[in-house]
Amino acid sequence: MLNSNYFIKYTNSTNSLEYSIEITNLNNKQVFDNSFVRLYKGNKIFSVGKISQWWGPSEENSLILSNQARPFPMISFENNIPTKMRYFDFLGPVSYKIFLGKLESKREIPNAAILGMRIELNPHKRLNIGLSRTAQFGGDGRSVNLETIKDIILGKDNQGKESP
Repeated sequence: MLNSNYFIKYTNSTNSLEYSIEITNLNNKQVFDNSFVRLYKGNKIFSVGKISQWWGPSEENSLILSNQARPFPMISFENNIPTKMRYFDFLGPVSYKIFLGKLESKREIPNAAILGMRIELNPHKRLNIGLSRTAQFGGDGRSVNLETIKDIILGKDNQGKESP
């Protein structure tokens, strides 16, 4: 049997909505990588879909997330244009993004989740500071609750030790 691959892409946008549908046939399996819906409200963006990420210090390398791996399903919230924050204007324009995603089932701990947070500060025209945090948690056999999320945000370990 002949194995054929194809790629279909459709995108559209308005002032408050953007969507993209990408269908790729890889070895007779349809994948929807880089398919998403984004809602714009003022300077805020809410996204749902399988969106490639690139979190690193430059356009040439990425330390945390890159588009070398296939994207995973996620929801995200971010600002569209870096803005100065009241009482913190000394930080310069600030941009941020937070996402929650679900990882694939074919891994050591199947169906784990991933949480990512990134903030970029530009206190001086020649200085850009990016702070990033990602954490994998949950999955089959592991409980997830508000305490788990709080520990992840605070940087506490999640090595698979279940609490009693």
